Amino acid sequence: MQRLLRPSLSEVWAIVAIALPLLLTMAARMGSVDLTYHLRAGAMMLDSGALLRSDTFTFTAVGAPWIDQQWLSQIALAQVFRIGGWLALAMLRFGLAALALVSVYAACRARGAAVRPAAW
Repeated sequence: MQRLLRPSLSEVWAIVAIALPLLLTMAARMGSVDLTYHLRAGAMMLDSGALLRSDTFTFTAVGAPWIDQQWLSQIALAQVFRIGGWLALAMLRFGLAALALVSVYAACRARGAAVRPAAW
């Protein structure tokens, strides 16, 4: 019990390395312009069952041939939004940020970095 109440300094560094960026991620607003564009494109593909092949969003290029390079992420984001709305998207962002932070920290430690440099 004493150990849980008084973590070592290296454990504090590890916690701060993960927790501080995650807190900042939660506090930051999600950009709505590009996100809503991707949600709409994903929803259109889910509804039609086909990838978008022509530009339907740019008024100067409506109907022009178009290669949608982000089709998979658009479908995934639209599906997450359909399941849980904005909260689900925020939770997805938090989870992906946590995964990235923990992965980088673990990779640094696996390559032999001490706790403090790995945290930085």
